[in-house]
Amino acid sequence: MNEITDEVIEKYIKNDGKNCPYCGNENLIFGELELNSTYNVVYRDVTCGNCHRKWNNIFTLTNIDYNPKQK
Repeated sequence: MNEITDEVIEKYIKNDGKNCPYCGNENLIFGELELNSTYNVVYRDVTCGNCHRKWNNIFTLTNIDYNPKQK
């Protein structure tokens, strides 16, 4: 698979990013989390250890987990 389509991205996200969207391999190498304050997103470089293709996982704030007993 050489092309990233909307369907491939959707499948990658539904599978929690566990497999390379290009070759399907599970051997993924994750970089450090980085903040892009201009776009208010956190991203992480990902490289496939099998086909060596690279992409970014992009994270956005969707919820919080809190302890209501904590002051």
